[in-house]
Amino acid sequence: MSRLQTPIRRNDTVLVTAGKDRGKRGRVLKINPDTNRVLVEGVNLVSRHTRPNPGKNIKGGIMKREAPLHASNLQLVCPECGETTRAPWPAGVPSGTSGPRVQATVALCTGSYRLSKRPTQQVLDDLCGVPMSVGTISQSEQATTEV
Repeated sequence: MSRLQTPIRRNDTVLVTAGKDRGKRGRVLKINPDTNRVLVEGVNLVSRHTRPNPGKNIKGGIMKREAPLHASNLQLVCPECGETTRAPWPAGVPSGTSGPRVQATVALCTGSYRLSKRPTQQVLDDLCGVPMSVGTISQSEQATTEV
């Protein structure tokens, strides 16, 4: 990935949603968009064993420092009210028992490719690994056409 998939920027306040530091808040220090990882101040502390180096004036020992977290484990915190924010689904994205990608796949198979419900069921099970009944496919079709 060449671009960070979240709206998190440097100096933003974030909340950790998963991992050993779940629930902690911190300030974003550094972002690596290639690996989609974020360095957060005071979160995900690891022990680093360092060797003394008098030339660089480094004292040896065990030091605590931050390690990067994956951006999907963070949630942006609103700077004004302090509440966590979550982006809403864009207008036109149907909601239902299955996710929007599965519903879009059903719409593509039954609409553009003109497959009936049984072949659509096989495609979803074989290619996507999503077992769906014919009734669920029908409901997904209806939810997609209503929008």
